[in-house]
Amino acid sequence: MNSRQQNIPIVSSDDNIPSSSNNNNISLSFDCNIHDRVSNSENNSEVTVYDSTCTIGTLSRNIEVEDMHQCYNDDNSSSEAEDDKTVEDDSIDYVEARILTEYFEKLQNHIVKDGKQGPQEYDQKHNTFWIEPPSPFFALYSGPADPKKLYYPRVFLWSPHRLVTTVLKCPNCRQKLNSKGFNTNPRAHRVVDIDSCFYIMSSRYRCTNKSCKTSLNAYDNRILEQLPLHLQAEFPAYLTHRSAVSKHLGDLLRIVMQNGMGVHRLQRALREFHTLRHSRLHLQYLNSLVHRQQYPTFHDIPHGSNPIIYKRFSSFKDPEGYAGYIPSTRYLRLMYTALIDQLRPLMDKELAILDGIILKGDHSFKVPKHMAKLGGLSAFTALYTLCDEYEEIRLQLLVPTKSTTHLEAPLKEMMNSYHLYNHQQPDLFFTDNVKGDRRLLERSLLSLKRTLHTNNNHAHNIQQSTNVDLQKHPVPFLQLPSNVSISLIQSNDQVEQAVQAI
Repeated sequence: MNSRQQNIPIVSSDDNIPSSSNNNNISLSFDCNIHDRVSNSENNSEVTVYDSTCTIGTLSRNIEVEDMHQCYNDDNSSSEAEDDKTVEDDSIDYVEARILTEYFEKLQNHIVKDGKQGPQEYDQKHNTFWIEPPSPFFALYSGPADPKKLYYPRVFLWSPHRLVTTVLKCPNCRQKLNSKGFNTNPRAHRVVDIDSCFYIMSSRYRCTNKSCKTSLNAYDNRILEQLPLHLQAEFPAYLTHRSAVSKHLGDLLRIVMQNGMGVHRLQRALREFHTLRHSRLHLQYLNSLVHRQQYPTFHDIPHGSNPIIYKRFSSFKDPEGYAGYIPSTRYLRLMYTALIDQLRPLMDKELAILDGIILKGDHSFKVPKHMAKLGGLSAFTALYTLCDEYEEIRLQLLVPTKSTTHLEAPLKEMMNSYHLYNHQQPDLFFTDNVKGDRRLLERSLLSLKRTLHTNNNHAHNIQQSTNVDLQKHPVPFLQLPSNVSISLIQSNDQVEQAVQAI
């Protein structure tokens, strides 16, 4: 028997396969010559496609589809190796699949034919940036059975010069930029989404100044910054040099990190989503072949001596087929760091506009233990956090020692923001080292030194009840309620009696 000839079981629901008994079985043979003879066994309701050159067995419907899970097992076996790859290896090994290159070239040629009118996706009839592939059902509905159309990804078409009335300028010499068509190697930029990859097909611009010779892609930050903000918001990805992640995945990455799930678990979840989509398309393709055998069309009937050959659905990572891709954990970690670097000014601004009348500050020694060390020693010994009365973080910084000298400048900057936003000055500060922190707090937070004023009636009542000399003691003493009794406990027996009384 030819080693290429295999029997692939079909897993489907009872709605898709006619059932006249409890053990319906279906099998198909691919990459081999198929006769036009289909046998329906009345004894066990088996449907078997026979081949003249290979032996076809009958496989039960409840058997696992080994071929569909093979790509998942291969991915799992190489997951550790992928995690050990460098970030550079993770991005440089991308080579545009031949099927994708042909698909992108076809799209670009179609757009070029539109001429000055621009892509038809931008017109009032469509009003979209996206070029969507046909749905799997319609892709398999007519013509010969070919899984190639199921490999086509979504394409984001980005030609911003056709969407703005202003002229795009060179970031170096400020001269006009002209469009030079689309990129050709590669033709599109791959972007990893939650369950698949899509591609950005962008225009390329060149400076009209002959001495400048600047050339830019439309997704370059220096181009995006020239666009209106509401147009910038349409761009769907965060880009690195050779790869990218969608904004949806970037948002999910932030949520995952902030809730303690971790990058490694996210990478495993992405692997599950991506391979699950591949498996579902594979199953849909196999079910369409079953339907073609039950209800053959013109393309499913052999003519003369020419056999019918059904193409196999490619594996997940086949570079000449589906070309699936999942980024490594190291790349996701790098992407998260880059996202936070971009958001950090906004996060600092959010902290700066907070106020606080009652502040609480303390050092924590747990976080630095989980940080990388230099020469076996940690660069920081503590994380100082300052919160307001609503437990909102007002100030947070890593310090090399517990000395208060590292806090004086940040505290003064915090008070500058108080003055800038006209916040009420803090009146109270909680600390676990009052004697050691007093001088620092009085120098940095001047409002803590001001005299507490009360209304005259309240001060008069306090003066009468306590007979306090307000000239010597401008701040009245705190008075306990009359129903509170004070007991001095000096022995263990007194402690036990007090506890039993509670």
